Amino acid sequence: MDYAIITVTPQLKSMLNNTVVGYFKVNKSWVHHNNSYECAAWWEDSEIQSGVYPLYLKANSYSSKELYLQANLNAVVVDDYFPALWGGVAVSRQPYKPKNVGQQRTLFHRLEIVDSIEKTGYSPNISECDVCVNPLIWQEFINAARDNLNQYHDLLDKYRNAYLDHGDGDYNTNLSMIGHCSKQISVLASAISKIKTKMKYLEDATGYMHNLHVDNTNWIGLAA
Repeated sequence: MDYAIITVTPQLKSMLNNTVVGYFKVNKSWVHHNNSYECAAWWEDSEIQSGVYPLYLKANSYSSKELYLQANLNAVVVDDYFPALWGGVAVSRQPYKPKNVGQQRTLFHRLEIVDSIEKTGYSPNISECDVCVNPLIWQEFINAARDNLNQYHDLLDKYRNAYLDHGDGDYNTNLSMIGHCSKQISVLASAISKIKTKMKYLEDATGYMHNLHVDNTNWIGLAA
């Protein structure tokens, strides 16, 4: 895992789910292939629609309230494959005809927080997508990352002491946790540094650079 795990703080909890924390712009449509149905042979292709979408702060309930950003993208079905099958073999002798073409879908696109902050203010329309995270909440992400860094430091001490007393541990638990905690301490320290650098870039910007940032993010005004 090469990205920083940032978890919920009381300050960020109030922003979860419904507060718009930024915007995501799709410049060039792409087709999303969904093959996650109960039958492994079934699938559906949907074309993501270009436009500007709000970004929301979300927490993964299955991973220690790990935070991420989410854009809810509009899509239109362009192809599908849902035939009646028996043992993987089509029951009907007639060629399958797509059933859902033209129907609307909402696809949940996940973005990593630090990467999105770094890309805020990049020259727009160069890549397939642009992103802008509200600079007013960057400090809250730094605070949360500092909390997580301290927690991993304490956890590292715990498993290092266990390693010194009992060796690698059952199924190498002590050893693997030392590696996991060390890596997270490293990526969290890097994440804090990256966000601070981005903040300093805005706070100390010359008039020209400030105007450039404004120009590069004025596309958020196109949000529906």
